[in-house]
Amino acid sequence: MLKAVLFDLDGTLLPMKSLDAFISAFLRDVSAKAAPQGFEPSALAKAIWDATGAVVTNDGSRSNLDAFHAVMRARYGDRTPALDAIFDDYYRHEFNDLFALCGRDPAVAETVSALKERGLTLVLASKPIFPLVAQKARMRWAGVDPADFAHVTGAENCTFCKPAPAYYTEILNKLSLAPGECVMIGNDTEDDVTAEQAGVEVFLATDWLLDRKGAGVEGRPHGRFRDVLGYVEGKMK
Repeated sequence: MLKAVLFDLDGTLLPMKSLDAFISAFLRDVSAKAAPQGFEPSALAKAIWDATGAVVTNDGSRSNLDAFHAVMRARYGDRTPALDAIFDDYYRHEFNDLFALCGRDPAVAETVSALKERGLTLVLASKPIFPLVAQKARMRWAGVDPADFAHVTGAENCTFCKPAPAYYTEILNKLSLAPGECVMIGNDTEDDVTAEQAGVEVFLATDWLLDRKGAGVEGRPHGRFRDVLGYVEGKMK
């Protein structure tokens, strides 16, 4: 019996024309914010990128946030706490300016509300490279309330990262869910479809499909985001 729906964020709940443009703007803005305190922008942007790489390859031995911090401490030593404070302030203020690079689909809030009314457990299964404050901010950009979700993945509470199948298994274990009790709604033919290796069926939303290697969508459930509700309801019968 279906009990839970896992949702990707960028390009799924949150319309996004270009993830690369979003990441570039993030690196530019946070580096510029840190520059007045003596952090050279291009060096900081590279450090953030390298630290994010450590998150993506995390092996479950520590939180993703700890994996990120380990790289930053190696680069900046005792200056790292000052950098942490800059990040914290950025996420609570300037980060919200990046909403201009995104959009909002009314079908998202309608679908989330309908699924909650049906008693399903909702999970935000977004790539956990950002801290929870940033994950929840982007959920609000999409027009959904983080409080409606039983679990939101972020750098603090994950020890794996997409596309590792263990990322999905970790979510299921935390919520005491069996793979067959869940579906994953995503838009990325690399990061999201690995949920299948954890035993979770995947529906690909094609509105903002991310298909870097041309894998396509054939062979698995897919459609526009407005089709998600009907797909889930069909799984509940």
